[in-house]
Amino acid sequence: MTMKFTFPKVLFATVFALNSLLLSAQTQISIYPENPPAVTSLSVGDATGGIYQVTVKNATSAALTDYKLKVGMPAGAEYISAPTAPTGVTAVDATDLQNPVFMLSNIVADTELTISFSIRLGCSYVHQNNGNNFFTYTLYDNTSAEVAAESGDGPSSVYRPQMNVSPLAPMIIDVRTPAPRSITVQNLGAKLDTLLIDDLHDTNKLDIGVPVGDISDIPGGKRIKLWGAALQSAITINGGNGDAIFDNGETLTITENIQLKTCEAATTDVTAWVRDFNGTVCTSSTQSAGISTFSSLPVLSYYRPSIAAADNKMPTLCA
Repeated sequence: MTMKFTFPKVLFATVFALNSLLLSAQTQISIYPENPPAVTSLSVGDATGGIYQVTVKNATSAALTDYKLKVGMPAGAEYISAPTAPTGVTAVDATDLQNPVFMLSNIVADTELTISFSIRLGCSYVHQNNGNNFFTYTLYDNTSAEVAAESGDGPSSVYRPQMNVSPLAPMIIDVRTPAPRSITVQNLGAKLDTLLIDDLHDTNKLDIGVPVGDISDIPGGKRIKLWGAALQSAITINGGNGDAIFDNGETLTITENIQLKTCEAATTDVTAWVRDFNGTVCTSSTQSAGISTFSSLPVLSYYRPSIAAADNKMPTLCA
């Protein structure tokens, strides 16, 4: 005998109603990224970054409790951690700065919540109009189920660092006396709060000192770090605000003291460069110049009474 099962109409209606209610609730929870975002322009490598906003709208008749918003950022963009949670947020999981998760405050029925947070752009950030570098926003409920998703454009007018080191003239100097040499750098791009200058040379032939900035030894030379008061004091042509920021159009100059250690000619390679907050190099500019001394010039004697004359290898005259 064949049994025929009939789905109860009441149960069917209940399931349909529940599904309709869930679907209706989800369509009434919306994400609205700021479009266009207020941060349409940012300087690449600038650690201070700028503010982004996104709004979650609750058009249902119930409060949204313990919801989470995940923001996915394209390569080169990242969330700036702060000691306090952004507006509208109770806590932030910033383990992955490119994909921060915001624990939201309760959103009561028929209201909306706007979340503000800071982002910054590293040197690898490139704005594209093909949808590959959109910011994505995904809302999860208190069971971690996805409720809504949206995407929005990233910063489009991106200012990048660019600079130029002025050509360096060859020098012929007295091997007995340190000689000054100026290095001039012009900022042709985004504003900078730190500039690095590397002077690579044969350290057995040359000794170089700089009376400004933070000086450190690096393989094959010296590194000069200019920031704060040292950066401000080095700016010689002011096209900006007269502060400790190397602005577009400004020129700075530092003076090195160069001392030849031997009669042999040497070469210096001077590179001004900028790196972002993650240490990635953004841009650089290099100039080279030769350093030599006069022929038939008496040199400093390195003879000491404790060293036999036969061990004094320095010549009397530079040939």
